[in-house]
Amino acid sequence: MKAYQQITDRIIKAIETEGLVPWRKPWRVESPRNVRGNRYRGINRLVLSVQPFSDARWLTFKQVSELGGFVRRGEHGTAVLFWNEVKDENDREVQNRVLARCYYVFNIEQTQGLVLEPQKVEGGDAAISSVEALASTMSPQVAVKRKGTEAFYSPTHDVVVMPQAELFESNEAHEQTLAHELIHATGHSSRLARKEVCDPINFGSDQYAREELVAELGAAFLMSDLGITSNFEQSASYVAGWLKALKNDKSLIIRAASSAQAAVEYVLAPIIPAEAA
Repeated sequence: MKAYQQITDRIIKAIETEGLVPWRKPWRVESPRNVRGNRYRGINRLVLSVQPFSDARWLTFKQVSELGGFVRRGEHGTAVLFWNEVKDENDREVQNRVLARCYYVFNIEQTQGLVLEPQKVEGGDAAISSVEALASTMSPQVAVKRKGTEAFYSPTHDVVVMPQAELFESNEAHEQTLAHELIHATGHSSRLARKEVCDPINFGSDQYAREELVAELGAAFLMSDLGITSNFEQSASYVAGWLKALKNDKSLIIRAASSAQAAVEYVLAPIIPAEAA
């Protein structure tokens, strides 16, 4: 579990340094990719997204060298996770057992001498003009009802309740909130059947905190994939709560990011095929 602790410590440091959740940025955050162009997923996507680089491309030290470049003096790599299936002495795969290892990658901006094609900046999917359009493409479809002054997802009725769009301070705030609730909806028993959504949970419980973190990360991933910026801060109470949870459970952020990635891929499945890296 040393690899998990290393990744978790990096996220905790980012939160404590910035004073807010680092995966929310008031500008377009490009999905990080390896040098072959494949997107990173789950926790690796999160860890690389919060690094202070404008280029989304990453390479290992060996890849930098093979491409004729070098890592600039004084630069440090970013740890990401790689999972290997564990095998027994008879070389048969052992089910449900994987070993996580850290390896290090460098951003293009940390290197010199590489000859690569210019980065292609993504612009989201032109066929999707809003997060709400995704609700009708999910299977089964999610109903979005407009009423009241609160936003929430009801697993009992499988419906997202939202205030009228004009009540939000900005279009970005509306889209971010709806994305958050749609990620909750993916946990319904008819979709991904996340335990935290299917089973009754109490407000403020550990299960509640885990599901909120999944929805928060999933919304950030989804907004990025659609090319929509989010430009409002998370409340101090949420930030403090997540810091406490992350410090108490070294694997929480890894599991939450994995669930968030699965939720986003479920939402986008009708329009965007999943990639792996």
